[in-house]
Amino acid sequence: MTNKLPRKLNFELSHGQAVWVLWHLFDGGPISPAFENYVKYLRRRGIPFGPDEIGKGRGVHVQYRYEHVMELALALVLRTQGVLKEDAVKLLSGVRGELRPLFVKAWKLRESKIGEPIEVVIDGEKRQIHGLWLDLHLHYVNWNLMGLGPIKLLGPTQAAETMLAKGRQLMFRDPIRISDIAEKVANLAPKVPEIKRGPS
Repeated sequence: MTNKLPRKLNFELSHGQAVWVLWHLFDGGPISPAFENYVKYLRRRGIPFGPDEIGKGRGVHVQYRYEHVMELALALVLRTQGVLKEDAVKLLSGVRGELRPLFVKAWKLRESKIGEPIEVVIDGEKRQIHGLWLDLHLHYVNWNLMGLGPIKLLGPTQAAETMLAKGRQLMFRDPIRISDIAEKVANLAPKVPEIKRGPS
């Protein structure tokens, strides 16, 4: 898949470098040990690599490409939405084939007409919503995964209408501004420092 990606997205990172990018997506400064442990947990449970993408045995070093970093980033966002880690693993590994093309599309179309800003008024204050949003249509009630799909990319108008729909927040998780994450990943990857390899 890497050869088909736009040049900006055509990168390969070590495990430590991928953790660096992910940490700087959401934070900065020294990387938290708890954060590193969570990414390792996801890796052990099959996020972001399918069985055919990783070797076996000790000392295996894998390369994290754009789609892998995006999958991990999405897992981290789901955690902030209160999705249990076991459920995040289950749902992301189950729809990997659907998500990867959308990750690329989100970056390619981030500045297109589809993602053009719209203006909304909230509590009398004007705000702008822009970019592409990923709606997993994730039905998650009382910390139980009830279902998901159909998975869609939404423009800002659709995203706003979806998030403001009556009663939706009682049952469904909000769409995620995936184009923003895609752009940050693409911008951070070239800046990643050399990191000594260790067990991954």
